[in-house]
Amino acid sequence: MDAQRLSYLLEQYGTGSIQAAEQAELDTWYEALEITGAPFFTSGQPKQQQLDILLQQLHSRLPAPQAPVVPLQPAARRYHLRGIAVAAGIAAAVAGVYIWQQQQQQRATTTQLAKTQQVVPVINDSIAAFRRKTNTGKTNLQLKLEDGTVAVLSPAASLKYPQQFGSDAREVTIEGKVFFDVAKDKQRPFTVYSAHFATAVLGTSFSIQDMPSGLSVKLFSGKVKVRSTEGQQTGWKKDLVLLAGEQLQYNAHKGALAVSKMSAAVAAPVAAVQQGTVTDSGDEMVFENASLPQVLDCISRFYNISIQYNKAAIEGLYFSGAMQKTDAAAVILKAIIRMNGLDIQETEQGYQIGNPQ
Repeated sequence: MDAQRLSYLLEQYGTGSIQAAEQAELDTWYEALEITGAPFFTSGQPKQQQLDILLQQLHSRLPAPQAPVVPLQPAARRYHLRGIAVAAGIAAAVAGVYIWQQQQQQRATTTQLAKTQQVVPVINDSIAAFRRKTNTGKTNLQLKLEDGTVAVLSPAASLKYPQQFGSDAREVTIEGKVFFDVAKDKQRPFTVYSAHFATAVLGTSFSIQDMPSGLSVKLFSGKVKVRSTEGQQTGWKKDLVLLAGEQLQYNAHKGALAVSKMSAAVAAPVAAVQQGTVTDSGDEMVFENASLPQVLDCISRFYNISIQYNKAAIEGLYFSGAMQKTDAAAVILKAIIRMNGLDIQETEQGYQIGNPQ
């Protein structure tokens, strides 16, 4: 029954002029109401009892009559409760039920569609969710990205990266100095954006420092290409390609650009002249200017693996940073070793550390 028909029947009912067929139609509709959950009923009660409660509520809202109402046509007005005022009350209440029914039916239809249709999430590379991590500590901070790339943030450095990389590219943005050990993926180049430059790789390890005065890139393995993101800059004429063992220094204020070979001292991100310390803080191992042999021995004991190295080859190399105990040994070792310009090979017994081939 639509709202227009219901309004007509209620008007006929309220004036006492409703016909028998119309009364039967209204009765049928009224008795068939699905009222469970309606705001003016109490859930769990029998239908007839709930209808009685509705009628009592309608009566209680009307002023007491000044004189008894004498029915003129008892048979025809058997259902006429209290004239037009009652009819108006019923009309408001039943109309509310009618509207509520339509809303419930629409919600039920929507719910049914939701149950029968599988919702497939759509990943749009252009609106990927990003995270930003800033190293507020005094030692290096290591992060592992979702593709397996390891990033080591120097103190005060920041890294902005997507929770999930796109299907054809891997792009991050840095401030400060960050070391990367990039997971190899020929289909998705890895690009690091700084204030005015972009450094693109496929799989390599390098450190990059974004400074107000310019840019510094040190490449430990693989190959990278560095380009300007803001057109022609003073002293910067074209894209530059660095090979393993090379470093780039660019001073934007002076327009000075230099590419050179790294010395052993430069290749070591942290160097010290005294023995450092290793602290177990529960969830991580913290190294403070620890010698590389000291670090490797600590990792060997913790993971119960064999790590072979030539002590003379790594003499004078040090490391400061935090090692998360939940990280895999291979991830930690590769990050630490490649930061120092060394080579690491996995063997049947464990790992072999040596000079780059």
